[in-house]
Amino acid sequence: MAQILEVHCLACGTDDHQLDGALFAGYQPRCDRCGETRLVERDDGSGAARPRGRSQHAVDAWVSEQAGTCTCGGRFSTAAPVRCQSCLSTDVSCTSIGSAD
Repeated sequence: MAQILEVHCLACGTDDHQLDGALFAGYQPRCDRCGETRLVERDDGSGAARPRGRSQHAVDAWVSEQAGTCTCGGRFSTAAPVRCQSCLSTDVSCTSIGSAD
C-alpha cells in the first residue's frame, strides 16, 4: 500500500502531494534524476517473470528493469528519493497523510 505524502520543498517553498510505494495495481519506481514515476504492473499479461517470493533486492532490480529508462536519461528505482516536482530538489520534508491502494 502506497503512502500519500504531503511534500514541502525546503529549497523553493513548493507544496504538493505525491504517492510513495507500491499500489495494488503495481509498483511505482521513481526516476533517480528527475523524480518522475512510472507504473510497473504486477501482472501485465506478458508472462514475464514476476518478483513473487524473491528477496527485496531482487524485487527492486526486477521493477527497475521493467520500468526502463526515463525520458530524462535517469533510471527508475524503488529507492530513488522524493523530489520537489517544481525545482527537482531532494531537500524536502515529507508528511504521510494517508494511504492509497
